[in-house]
Amino acid sequence: MLFTGKRWWRILLLVVSGLFVILVGPSRIYLGDHWASDVLGAYLIGSVLLGVTLWLYLRLKKLGVLAAK
Repeated sequence: MLFTGKRWWRILLLVVSGLFVILVGPSRIYLGDHWASDVLGAYLIGSVLLGVTLWLYLRLKKLGVLAAK
């Protein structure tokens, strides 16, 4: 597995990735490419899709469909 045993690398990678996701929206508003409602709508749709995907993953893992190797 990538970064096995190096917990701080995984945390750093998650934080940096999260910052990119969070800061792209305000930058699009600042540059005048999108309205605030567009960015908020995209965050909402992305959050719902992430939630559904995470729920499905955890459900399949619990049922044993996604067994660990």
